[in-house]
Amino acid sequence: MLDVHLSGPVVGGALRERGHDVLAADQSPELRELEDIELLRLAKEESRILVTSNIGDFMEHITEWAYAGESHAGVIMVAYQPARARFGTLIRSIEELLEGTSQEQWTDRIRWLGLR
Repeated sequence: MLDVHLSGPVVGGALRERGHDVLAADQSPELRELEDIELLRLAKEESRILVTSNIGDFMEHITEWAYAGESHAGVIMVAYQPARARFGTLIRSIEELLEGTSQEQWTDRIRWLGLR
């Protein structure tokens, strides 16, 4: 699941072309309106790894969930604001993180992506 801060048409489209099941918040009026915590909960309910560059807010929610004993379906934190020029790098990096893993292996996992 791509957070609203990431490009569903470009990043989501490229990942879909490579066989990934992608739901992009910026491509759905209903998802675009969700609060961060609601998006994280939806990702969990649908067993989707959330990809976001909104690190501060999502780290706060994930930390609160950890203290409460609540799991999430996995999060990829993008430690930079992706610009169109960097979408190719972002897409390749996401694919590298997902390669050879199952959804179960992502439960409560947080991975970080930075500029290369």
